[in-house]
Amino acid sequence: EYSKLLKILPASAHTKIVAAPNGVKEELFACSYNGVDSNTILYMTHLDGDRQIESEWFIKKVWQKIKEELPNAKLLIVGKPPAQPLAYIKDDTSIIVNGYAADMVSLFNNVRLAVVPTFHGTGLINRILDALTAGVPVISTPQAIATFPGLDIGKQIIAAGTVTSYATAVTTLYNNKEQRLSVAANGKKYAAGFATWQQSAEAIEKAMIDTL
Repeated sequence: EYSKLLKILPASAHTKIVAAPNGVKEELFACSYNGVDSNTILYMTHLDGDRQIESEWFIKKVWQKIKEELPNAKLLIVGKPPAQPLAYIKDDTSIIVNGYAADMVSLFNNVRLAVVPTFHGTGLINRILDALTAGVPVISTPQAIATFPGLDIGKQIIAAGTVTSYATAVTTLYNNKEQRLSVAANGKKYAAGFATWQQSAEAIEKAMIDTL
């Protein structure tokens, strides 16, 4: 957004752009990746509204391939539940619809890995940042990962953009503990370089005061 504004706004001594990125949830640094050997894959999404197309794509196409390779794996869906039961979920015993989570630390401490199959590349994707901060390995799309400057694909996060590549990435990471531990630790180190929400708010406040 900062780069876009630089192109849109005319060059002027009166123009000042301040970038205050999304902050990390500091409490998530307390997570210890206790779920490294669990059979649970975390998918934070909404089953209704704006993310419905995204979630339907993953569940109906990607998850079906994953189940064939990982019959004991469970998909934990956290977020807005559907307004009405969804036929492609209600009879699937490998899927757990949790609804909103009250305790994020406990949530991240009990999952093996997280998936964020979103295809937009606007803004910073909080679902990715939360998992990185908690030290849980993440698989997302190149578009979403691109919103994070300097995030090292393969080292700090795993990228996949098609049904087959996504299913393969999840299966591979699920079966490789050494890789999960490495990606989790490197991702957490990356997240530690982010400002907190308080620091971001203070940057905005200072910019507003300086204009007075």
